[in-house]
This record gives sequence, C-alpha cells and structure tokens, in this order.
Amino acid sequence: MDDEISNLFHLATLDEENELEFNSLLHLMKKLNIFITRTNLQQEFKKVAKSNGIKLTQNEFKNIMIKYQRRKALENLYLDLATNGQHHTHRDVEDLQKYPLEMPIFLTFLTQIQKENQNSVANILSLLGKSINDPSVSYLDFLAYFHNKQHFLYDPDKKAACMEMNKPWNLYFINTSHNTYLEGAQTNSSSSIKAYEQALLLGCRCVEIDCWDVEANGEPMVFHAHSISKKISLRGVVEAIKKTAFVTSPFPVILSLELHCSPKGQEKMAAIFVEVLGDLLLQKPLPNQQNQIPNLSDLQYKVIIKGRGNDTYFGDAKGKPGADKRKKKPSSAGLLEKKTTKEIEESIAKDTGDNDSEGSNEEDLKHELSDYFASLVIYQKHSHCKNLSEKLKEPFIGHEVINISETKAKKWMKECRDDFILYNQKSFTRVHPSGKRIDSSNICTLSYWQVGCQMVALNYQTDDINLHNNAGFFMQNNNFGYVLKPQRLLGTFAKSNATSPQKAAGTPLSIFPPMVVKPKHITVSVISAYRLPKYHGDKTGKVVDPYLNVILSCPSTNQPNGTSQEVFSGSHITSNGFNPSWLDLKKHKPHQNPVWVFKTDITQPDLSILQFCIVDRDLLVDGLLAAAAIPVDCLKTGYRIVSLVDHKCNPLPWSQLFVYISVEDAE
Repeated sequence: MDDEISNLFHLATLDEENELEFNSLLHLMKKLNIFITRTNLQQEFKKVAKSNGIKLTQNEFKNIMIKYQRRKALENLYLDLATNGQHHTHRDVEDLQKYPLEMPIFLTFLTQIQKENQNSVANILSLLGKSINDPSVSYLDFLAYFHNKQHFLYDPDKKAACMEMNKPWNLYFINTSHNTYLEGAQTNSSSSIKAYEQALLLGCRCVEIDCWDVEANGEPMVFHAHSISKKISLRGVVEAIKKTAFVTSPFPVILSLELHCSPKGQEKMAAIFVEVLGDLLLQKPLPNQQNQIPNLSDLQYKVIIKGRGNDTYFGDAKGKPGADKRKKKPSSAGLLEKKTTKEIEESIAKDTGDNDSEGSNEEDLKHELSDYFASLVIYQKHSHCKNLSEKLKEPFIGHEVINISETKAKKWMKECRDDFILYNQKSFTRVHPSGKRIDSSNICTLSYWQVGCQMVALNYQTDDINLHNNAGFFMQNNNFGYVLKPQRLLGTFAKSNATSPQKAAGTPLSIFPPMVVKPKHITVSVISAYRLPKYHGDKTGKVVDPYLNVILSCPSTNQPNGTSQEVFSGSHITSNGFNPSWLDLKKHKPHQNPVWVFKTDITQPDLSILQFCIVDRDLLVDGLLAAAAIPVDCLKTGYRIVSLVDHKCNPLPWSQLFVYISVEDAE
C-alpha cells in the first residue's frame, strides 16, 4: 500500500521541496477520477496539513488517501466471515482487528468457496506466514491473500509458460496482425513504423507488410493501396522488427508479405531482409527437415518470410530474376493516383473482398517472381486452394500456407468442415478480414480457431471486443504468441507421418476422436472496481461515470458467424472512477445468490472467453475505459481480483475489478 501511495503522490505536480499544494491536490483528485467538491477537499486538506498548513508531505497525503484506498467490499466479506454475519458495521481498518478470522473458517472459505486445492492452500499459508495450527488470520492477512497475483482471476499457472513447445509448428495458434502498418481505418489513416513495434511488444508473432515499388531507383515502400495512407520505408519497418521481435517472446516471427514489387524491387526487398536481419532471418531449411514441419522450439529467435515462392520448396538462386513466368500485367502505378473517399472505399471492397489470395488480391501476381526473393521463402509458401479434399491428396503441403478471407473460411466451415480441420492438421491457414470491412473492424478469432486455423489476422489499431478477446487468449502461456491447439484439433497427424512424400501420401489423416466435454455453466457477480482510468488515458476532464458489460463468447456451429455471445450489463455509477461499487456485500452474498447466470452451454471452455468491459457513460459517445478477457479454461473461481488493460490492450498496473465467479457442470 505504501508503494501505491508513493505512486499516487508522484502523479501530482510537486513543488521544489517535493510537497503538494492544494490546487495540485485538487487536480490530482480529478485525474484519479475521485469526485469531491473544492470546499470538502479544503476541509480535509486543513485537517492533515500539520507541517505548515499550506502544503502536504507524502505522509500527510497518505492520511487523506487512506479512506479512498480502502477496499470496502473486502472489509465487508472479511467481517461477515469473521463474525458469522453477526456484525455488519465497522469504522475503519483498525476496527477490524477486533474480529480475528478463525483458522478453520478461513480454511473452509479457501477450499469450499475459493476452490483452492491442497497445494494452493499450503502456499497461501506460507505466504501469510501461518500454519493450520494457528488460531486465526487477521484482516491484513486476508487482504494480502487477495492482493497476491497468484490468486487473481486469471489462473497464474495458465499465464506462465505452461505448454509443450516442441511439437510441429502448425499445431499452434499464432497471434497475428492484419495491415500492421496502419494506425486507423484503412481508407483514411496514416501508416507508422511504430505500429510494428507496438504489435510485437504486445505479443504478436505474425505481422503484415505491403511492399510496393515507388521510384525506379528507390527502395521499396510500405503502404496501403487505394488509400491516402502515407508511405513508410521497408528498411525502417524491418529495422523496427529486428529491434522488438524477441523482446516479448523467443518464438518465431512471421513476415506476411503482400508483394507488389517488380523483380528488381523484390531483389531489393530480399537484400534489405538479409542485410538488416542477418542471422535472425531463416535463409535455409533446418537440417534433414525438407519434407516435414519443424518443431516450434527449433525455430526460436528466427524471422521467417511468408510469401510467394518457387514450386520447389527451397530455392537456391543467388539473385536471378523471374523464375515465375506468369504474364506480367500493367503496372500498379495507376492505383496511386488521387481518388475520392467513396472511390477509395469502392476500390478496396472490389479488390480485397473475398479472394483466395496471398494477401488481399491478385495484385502480387502482376510481376514475375525473383528467384533471389523466392529463395528466402522457406516454410511459409503461399498456395491457392479451390478444393480442400483434392489439396489433402497432395504428397506434402506442410511448408505451404493458404490465405483466405473470412467469407471463404465460413464457406469451408459450412461445406467441408472436416476437411478444413484435417488440412489445418497438415499445413497452415491464415484468415484475414474481408476487404468490405473498410472501417478496419475485426473478425472473431474463436470462429476460425474451432477448426484449427493457426493465423487469424486482426487489426491491432482497432480496439474492439475481438481484439481484446485475442489479447486475453494469448496472455496464457507467458504471452509467447503461440498457444497449443486443444487435443481434439491435433489429430493423428504428427511429424513422423511425413518423413517422406511417399509415406505421407500413404498415411491417412483423421480427426482426433472428440473429447467428451460435459457442458459448463458460468455465473458472474461484479462487486467493485478500483482506480479506473479516464477515457483513452485523458488526464483532465470530468470524473467518469462507469458502467460495465460482461460478455461470454463461445465457438458455435449453429451461428452464422461461428460464435455465440451472451451479454449482461450493469448500472452506471455517477462520478466515481476511483472506487465504484455495484454490489453491497453487506446485503448480498454472490456465492449463495449470483447476480448473472449465463445460460450458454460451454462445450469448449479452452476456446470460450469471458470478457469484462468498463465503459464511461457519455452524452455523445460511450468510451471504453478498461477491459479484461480470460479464457473460461483459465478462470480461477470464487472471489477474485481481475487485472485490467486499456483500450489498446496495454496493462493498467493499478486498475482492478473485484468479482465472484463460479464454473459448474451444466445440469
């Protein structure tokens, strides 16, 4: 708590003597979303400003803030347990020391309500410096248990590095970005090198680069066609990728290329990749793995090019242009002429709609293919597919990747679902948003993960429910950006099945027998929040009026978009973003009578996500303040604290929710 007081104190504007004047305190209160009138704050200020009457030291500031820092919900929960519901009022934290919580009652609370197992109980007692033979625990012990991150809602064992990382690369979901360079909607936003750094630092492992010739003798540039987005340097992009590629995760980064360059431009691209990335760039296959998919662990600290390649899987050319003899179409220079916004939107919708292609359209087939560039495409060669059942008959496709729009993916899920799952056991799929999403809205990743699609590309610049669900999902396994698929999607295909094309062709693939999962039901009670930010990190303005939505998203074969959602909404709290409360634990016990009972049968808890969204109610537009998204399979149950992130999925170190959760077998 002292660390937090220090953090709050230094958020204020301090004078040369490191003390706090009244006007600075008033400004800090607004910044912290604490509503208090000037007159009332002046009265509190005079009570504690004993050193000189006009300024506050840090200790005096602590005396003001202590009442705002109190976690009244936890105090009430403790008092109810300690007195068996007999005493419901207390003045302050010191008053609670009169009511020790007997050890047998505390242990019952941990095992029956919190569902802590024997090892966890032992760890909790060790944390508190207690044993089962001690007579009781204090409120401060109780508080220490809840504030320890090992006991937050997102199961720390699932957030830690907990998965096998030595399986074939295609057996993992991969955190993937679409149009990574954009800062907003694709028709009218700017491009940014920094966007690549931000995506990689958040855990993204596959970024998209649209490469274009701009000047005859210049280096390739990165930008979005048909739009007014500015051009950024490919070299600058690659330098930013090198800088941040392996800060968050040691596992491979994929550069998904939309290739719009001439053979000469392609050779310049290849030279930039080799020069800037050096040994980080995978330039040849791993030893003795020409006809098998590498294990993920063997690709650590490697950057891998995804793009057009030669028909042979591993090129060995040294700069000869033009191995691909497709007829060259007219230059794309005409795409860059000025257009109206309406013309831009129509062009994007037409050219990037629902084609099965390397990226958005057939643009990158307008030029011949440089052998030198193609030689860098090792394990992620773009491939087209019109018939999945025919594709599955090919001897070995493990070094290929199919890029399809969400529309085609939905079509395959409906018409040839089993083949789609089988294909993803054998190779790679990247699903991208339809070009008709000119606002750069995001697709729902759950829809395509349920059939094993490894890469479901999201617009990281668009802060919506789907982006937050994706971020929450990939927080498991140490935010490495790779999550092992559920067993039911792994199938019988293994690396040993493809040691040679002949053996692979003769080895039948089949879907792993579905795991028998008894449907789950979930109940949620949101009790309170603490230290919510202002909208988009604003430092001034009015104190927020928060309300919340709780959303359960589950994969579904019965819904057109492949996902079902069930939503509950809470009332808004007026002028309190520092410690708003939705549920009074003096009057309501959620472990006996939960507030929200979700009716959805959760049959895939590992791919279902519970999301909390805290929103500021506003006359003009409601704005997202903070959020949390957690796979149902990663939830701890009972009374728990929830860590929150901002609208861009960046952690908010001090912002929290306090909730009660239960997950039970459906009756």
